[in-house]
This record gives sequence, structure tokens and C-alpha cells, in this order.
Amino acid sequence: MSDPLNRWIAPARAETGVYLANAACGLASAPVLDAVMGHLRHEAERGAPWAAAAGRDRLDAGYADAARLIGARPDEIAFVESGNGALRALLLSVGLRDGERMLVDRACWGGTLAMLRGLDGVSVDVMATNAEGAPDITATRTMVRAGTRLVLTTWCPAVSGAVNPVEAIGSLAAEIGAVHLVDACQALGQIPVDVGTLRCDGLVASGRKWLRGPRGTALLYASRRFLARSRAVMADQFGAGREDARRYEGGEAFVAGRLGLATAIEGALALGVPFIRARIADRGHAPARRAARAARRARARPGRDAVGDRGVHDRRTGCDRNRGTAGARRRHRERPARALCAAGHGGARPARDRPAGPACVHDRCGDRPRDRDRRRRIRRLPTT
Repeated sequence: MSDPLNRWIAPARAETGVYLANAACGLASAPVLDAVMGHLRHEAERGAPWAAAAGRDRLDAGYADAARLIGARPDEIAFVESGNGALRALLLSVGLRDGERMLVDRACWGGTLAMLRGLDGVSVDVMATNAEGAPDITATRTMVRAGTRLVLTTWCPAVSGAVNPVEAIGSLAAEIGAVHLVDACQALGQIPVDVGTLRCDGLVASGRKWLRGPRGTALLYASRRFLARSRAVMADQFGAGREDARRYEGGEAFVAGRLGLATAIEGALALGVPFIRARIADRGHAPARRAARAARRARARPGRDAVGDRGVHDRRTGCDRNRGTAGARRRHRERPARALCAAGHGGARPARDRPAGPACVHDRCGDRPRDRDRRRRIRRLPTT
């Protein structure tokens, strides 16, 4: 990987340990951090209106990049403050009325379900599932009721590693004449997205997850067909009268965050989503590969070393050698050594009572071996 691309990979923070919360909030790259901090500094030095005017061209480029990332048009893209806020805006635009119905997948996020309680008089049906818990399209088709105007799909549920068949669900929504909205918060940035293939009318995604953008940012997509058939509910002075997706934006906004999101999207395009997906998979499988290599080494060297939950266990001597862990050293000191050599060194007897003979293989269990010939004379004991 060349240096120009590596700057999009490495997190801006100093390496302080393993980070395992990327699905909740990815670590921003240095360009993203620079974009946010640079605009905040510009606001502090020149004033927010002038800083916003100076960043307008960069923000317009961000809309174009976002459209390219998901196969949309720039006028179908808006940058808002959260995935929940984006989904709420689209749900209200559908204009569901009392007695109408909507369809959701069984893994729909709890925060979304909480919002749906605010749709008075609207019934929420749950898609049928197969044995694996994924939506069963055939069974769902038979259970769809009259008056179903909206289908809401969670592409990648936050509670599992499942990937729902969003394309098939989009086809079902088109078949029954319902609006199709997609929650792609856990998908965008690690799964290739084409809104045309998904057959969705709207899509939302948080900026802080796999895009590794700033918290408090989100991408909203609304198709031209959806824009023509709906309206933004309670749009402010900025969104009122607009015919593009930016009618969902507010006049007062976190401009530095939006510029950071635009920069994060630029990074995703520079790396390519297939590369990002492969890298995530490689990092996810790395622990399993290390364990498999250790097991292969143990099988290739019978009677020598095997990796256990307490460290490295030497089958030849019966001793645990935890590498560098205080608990391992404590267990080693507290447990009396077994007979470790042909002359009877070790055992439960104190070192002063040991008869003369060859040294033990472990320096902690007895004397340090002086040469390889003595190691060859060590008797192999059964494992315990």
C-alpha cells in the first residue's frame, strides 16, 4: 500500500492498544481530523459565516463524492446530524395515515422501533424469517396485508453479523407498490452500495461507523421519484421550497462535521470499498489463523509445546511457561516441580536434597542446561 493511500488507513490517534468498537464508531483518519479541526480553527479566526463560505466548494464536492459512492445523483444527497434523524425525516415524508401499515425486518434496531411508536394509528408488521433468522421473502409475500405503504429494511443488524437480502426486499416492495427505505448504518463503508440495484426510495447511514467520519454526521439519500411524491415535514428557512434532498438539511449545522464526513467519503473512494471489505475480513480472521498456526506447530512437534488457556504447556516437562504474565509466574512458583529429568531432579523435594545428575530443561525448575547433550537425556513424562 502506497503512502498516499496509507494515510486514509491509519487512525489519527497514537497507537495505544487494540480498538474493537469500529461497528459503534470507527477511528478517524488524519485527513478527517485535519478537515474538522481546520474548519473549527477557521471559524475561530474568521467567524462561522466566512468559514462556511470558504468551505462551500469542498462541501459541494462531498455531495458529488457521496453520490458516486452509492450510485446516486448529487441532488439526491443530504448531510444531516444523525442516522436516526435522517430516518425520521424520511419516515415523516412518507405521510403514513391512520389505519395504514408498514413492514419491518425482525432485526430492526430498537431505536428505530421506538421512533415508530410515534406514528399514531400505523400498524407495524414483521417479516417472516427462515431457520437462520433472515427474512423469508416467499413467506413474507404471502403475509403482506392490504394498506402496506412502507417497507423498512435494516441491511446489517446491529445485534448480529447477519446481512439481510435487501435487494430481494426491494423487489418485494416494488411489487406491492410500497416505499422502500434502507437503514445502511452498518453497511455503508464496508459493503458496496448501489441504490438502483437495491430499488430503494431512501437510504440513511451514520458517518461515524464504517465511513470513519465524525460523530454527529450522517448521509441521507432520497430518490428523485421519492422527492417528487413527498414533502419535507417542518422544513426550516433553508429547506423550505427546495426540490432536492437538501431540503432535509437545516440552516444551522455542524459545518466542520459535514466537511469531515465529505473527507471520510473521499477516503472511502480512494481506498475502494472492496479493499476496505477485504481488509476488515482479514483483520477479523487473523486471530483464528494464529490459533490454527499454533495448532499446526503443536501437531508437527509432538511432545514439545502446545498452546493452552494458561500459556505454553511443555509436554516434555509438564510445566506451564506463560510468556510474560504475572499469573503464570505465580502459578509456576506456587506449584512444586515434578520429576523433570532421568536423575530425579525436581519432584517435590527441596533443591538441597536433589541427588547429583543432569540439569533440568527449564531454568525455573532447576539448573540451567549447559549443553544440548543433557537435554537429549531428559526423560519424557506423560502429560497431565
